[in-house]
Amino acid sequence: MVGNVGMMDVTVSTWFGTSPLYVHMINFLPITAITKEVFDPTYAEKEFHEIMEPLYNSVEKAWKGYVICDRAISDPNGAWKDALQLRSFELDSAISQSQILYFISTTDGFEAPEKSSSDNTDSEDDEDSSKLCSQHLACRELALYGYCCPAPNGAYLGCCDSKNDSELKTEKEDTTTTAKVAEDDDNDSSKLCSAHEACSALGISGKCCPTTGGAYLGCCDSSASASLTTKDSIPPPTSAPTLP
Repeated sequence: MVGNVGMMDVTVSTWFGTSPLYVHMINFLPITAITKEVFDPTYAEKEFHEIMEPLYNSVEKAWKGYVICDRAISDPNGAWKDALQLRSFELDSAISQSQILYFISTTDGFEAPEKSSSDNTDSEDDEDSSKLCSQHLACRELALYGYCCPAPNGAYLGCCDSKNDSELKTEKEDTTTTAKVAEDDDNDSSKLCSAHEACSALGISGKCCPTTGGAYLGCCDSSASASLTTKDSIPPPTSAPTLP
């Protein structure tokens, strides 16, 4: 470990401070393929249990990845579960979540976890994906990535007020359906006045059976308006009386 020996005094210190976390982990980084060859598994296990484990749950995010890799040398399966909770942007810039997972998965004793349906249901997938910045238009336009709605600390960013892609997709489908119905309605020639002899004879144009307001004129064929009550029908317009 980092140490200073002088006269009758022996001290340990680093640029970061004198905490055992810094004194031990400064010798552990960077994490590379050779790391496991440098540290004896027996020593690493004892060092972890006696020095790191008491600090484990309170380790600051920047150092958390290194401490998990330290644990992985003696307990790769336990370290794997902890590594899955990490987010690369919270770690030291010299390490990433994928790097940590690779380090753990190539450590002796690691057993790949079996994925079960109860571990990750479709509803959980949908819920998690809705938290991603990429699923929210305003967040995506700001070039944000990771989790925004909420962020890992539980806060919702201002861009979360925008609709996510799934909502936009639903709206688009609804709009398309409405437009299709309107198009079909426009193409229904049976509603045109010209399709009804009595209406056509009166010189009425447009839609009569029904009108755009939904009312059936009296000139509509009986088959089209038989189900309507008298109050639903509008009498056809009549010619103005001729004065003698």
